[in-house]
Amino acid sequence: MPGISEQRLKHLEFVQGVVTRMAGNSMTAKGWSVALTTALIGLATAEHSNPRLVLLALLPPLAFWTIDGYYMFLERCYRDLFDRVKGETDDKWGGFDMAPLTTSRSYFCDGLARPAVWSIHLLIVLLGFSAWWLVTRG
Repeated sequence: MPGISEQRLKHLEFVQGVVTRMAGNSMTAKGWSVALTTALIGLATAEHSNPRLVLLALLPPLAFWTIDGYYMFLERCYRDLFDRVKGETDDKWGGFDMAPLTTSRSYFCDGLARPAVWSIHLLIVLLGFSAWWLVTRG
């Protein structure tokens, strides 16, 4: 990039690395949500004795939905930091500050409402309710 110092370029690389890790953590949260919910539903349907156990399977997707939204919030804050560092001139650059920019607290709600977040977790919750309905009928 012309007009950008090597130190600022390295800073942008560090911030981009954090954004990449947040995206990876988001995928891990989705994977754990699916795995734990599937295990609890499988255990409940194998036992056929306690439909409340299926309702317990609704806790992981709700918890991981929140965690996933938090990672999206952090990712957005670090993208704001990236934009700020990218837009500064070398003489105004403040150094390797890696604190996320949290100027807008609505980012957390936006993170929860992102289709990439709510779609998978809501689907898991709906499958959990479907499993509960099937267990109580059978």
